Amino acid sequence: MAVAMNTYLLDEITEAAKKFQELHKAGVLGFDYDGNVHVSESLLEAIPGEAEEEKINCEIYPYKISKYYDGVIFYALSEEGLRKDVSP
Repeated sequence: MAVAMNTYLLDEITEAAKKFQELHKAGVLGFDYDGNVHVSESLLEAIPGEAEEEKINCEIYPYKISKYYDGVIFYALSEEGLRKDVSP
């Protein structure tokens, strides 16, 4: 199904691409179709809130760590999962 392209829509897409370049430098890796935001692990750590860990079916990044902030789910894929402090 083809989408009719008009100048307004093309301008909006262009602005979004330019804005994403700035966000990518800060650690935003992408957006899901449903509005979730894929971020680097370091950016996720800086987001306030409690992190949740989910084991996923991926050999390289077997953990998905997420935080919920202002109605949006932010998540990072991880090789090691949440770092748990272990007291001696």
